[in-house]
Amino acid sequence: MEYGEFFNDILKTIDSSDWSAEVKNAIYNEINNGVNIAENMLVDTLRKTLVGFFKSVTGISNIILAMIIAYYIMKDAEFFKKGALSLVPRKWRNEIIGACREINDILSCFIQGQLLTALIIGVMETTALVIIGVKYSPILGFIGGLSNIIPYFGPFIGAIPSVAVALIDSPVKALWTVFAFLVIQQIDNAFISPKIIEGRLGLHPLPQFWRFWPGGSFSA
Repeated sequence: MEYGEFFNDILKTIDSSDWSAEVKNAIYNEINNGVNIAENMLVDTLRKTLVGFFKSVTGISNIILAMIIAYYIMKDAEFFKKGALSLVPRKWRNEIIGACREINDILSCFIQGQLLTALIIGVMETTALVIIGVKYSPILGFIGGLSNIIPYFGPFIGAIPSVAVALIDSPVKALWTVFAFLVIQQIDNAFISPKIIEGRLGLHPLPQFWRFWPGGSFSA
């Protein structure tokens, strides 16, 4: 039975009952209030989903644009290097070159760490989806791992396709998928990311763990 038919049957049952008009009106008002609340929740959820989707598209577009710019910079690296050094006084050039090399090393290690984290998260999410029995697990796990690179909203955005596919098959699978992604995200925040940051950048993992503790993001 569809929801529309079920809802109409309820209204017919109430209308054909022996209850007083006051009771019927009170029930109708409560039903209308419930429908309005459900509609508002649905609209709000859809709005948040669309906002998250467009943010993810913007983030991915920025990443692609950055890769294109980086390609052309690397292609003509000597040209840009000479042009940049020509703007720096000679007495400061050695210091500037040393600082740039150090920044380059740090950024390289950071990017490698982010990619390694994304790979680990992708494998973990793929494994979890296979165990739960969600279709297209490798693709969904890859999307989840790649989205983990996006700060703050990335894990949420990456979970949306997996939860949606699981929900089409079974609400129970969708709940297990949400639970699995939450557990994996906590493992990432508490162990994986801090450990990789420590190994790649030489930073102690405790300050990184504190960032993900409730309230820690405000003091980090």
